[in-house]
Amino acid sequence: PDALPYERIHWSSVTRQRRLTALAALQRRGGPPPIIVTSARALIQKTLPARELRLALRTVKVGGVVRLEQLATSWVQTGYSPAEVVEEPGAFARRGGIVDIWPPNLTTPVRIDLFGDEVDSLRLFDPTSQRTIRQVESVEIGPGSEALSKYGPAVLARLGVEGGALQSAQNVGSAAASPLLDPSLLLAVREEIRLEVLRLAESHSFHGIEWYLPYFYDPATSLLDHLPEGATLIVDDALDLYATLQELDLQAESLRLELEHSGELPHHFTRSYFTAEEVKAKLIERKPALLGYGDLYGKATSANTPLARSFGPGPRFGGKVKEIGADLVKLHNARHAVVLATRQAARLRDVLNEVHLSTPVRSDLTHTPAPESIALVQGILGEGFIVKGIHANGAPDPEKADAGSISNLQS
Repeated sequence: PDALPYERIHWSSVTRQRRLTALAALQRRGGPPPIIVTSARALIQKTLPARELRLALRTVKVGGVVRLEQLATSWVQTGYSPAEVVEEPGAFARRGGIVDIWPPNLTTPVRIDLFGDEVDSLRLFDPTSQRTIRQVESVEIGPGSEALSKYGPAVLARLGVEGGALQSAQNVGSAAASPLLDPSLLLAVREEIRLEVLRLAESHSFHGIEWYLPYFYDPATSLLDHLPEGATLIVDDALDLYATLQELDLQAESLRLELEHSGELPHHFTRSYFTAEEVKAKLIERKPALLGYGDLYGKATSANTPLARSFGPGPRFGGKVKEIGADLVKLHNARHAVVLATRQAARLRDVLNEVHLSTPVRSDLTHTPAPESIALVQGILGEGFIVKGIHANGAPDPEKADAGSISNLQS
């Protein structure tokens, strides 16, 4: 998230979009399973339960029947905000029989054309020009936020707010008083919270609603709780991950004290994150495959698992681009697939041409490289690695003297 724990900073639309896209992908059934790359900070953030996400996901198809009023109500209750024009994720707009909505789990908004209650067409469109990109047969519409606004009244009840509004005289100073009535809060913060309470009471979403996430769901869940049964969890440098989680704990506690002292955070406000020990327990329960250095129990040695033993560093080139040609010929003759990620793709293409291994420059890879193939990708790979047993190889940018190893991705 954009905000550190306890900070009253709005999550950007990009953050909402990326997080909900990843969470929705984990609920998808059929097709190739997703690969989710995450960080320590993303793991500690509390989020909506998987069941709530599944209930909020809805597929709209051409030819299907929808009840527009019911649909609009459900969108409002799951974190969407009505707008005149849809320009950002989490918004929807209605114009007669045309409905525009931008689900955060999609990269572009979708225009739903209705003929009565029947979906006549579905078109993805550019939010800037409002022009159609292409037509589709179906779309999956997820929630507009991880904080489902239909639970706003329940959030206020957990916060001890009575009657759906903050009353300045409401039990101030008593043990039963809501933390939102903390008299040490800055006046500007009090006014912001007062307006937010009104929105929560009406079950409406707003920018900054994620600040209240620790009060939305009981029990709270993390990204790890969204992993399906049988999911493979890989932890790279477990010792470093655990140390990072502990550091995040200390930072959050320090920030809490600082914000309470400055009047920007109520005293006794519930944590919006899982502690290092809580995340560690969730990780261990999932029995992850360990790569890199150390484990989650504090053992400071290289991970000794079958997967970790399969990986190793390759030879280094130290910026000697010409030398990579001879090595690539050997790998090619050994029927290895080779992937080269470099910022100097055009220059490396010339080197490949010289050794009769011509290949075009790509912007990405959409399929697993076949044996004896070479893929030249415009990009950056800081470090290479070797996996024994898979006849596939990848190399980082040979221009980088500290990262010029060949990666051998073999199975």
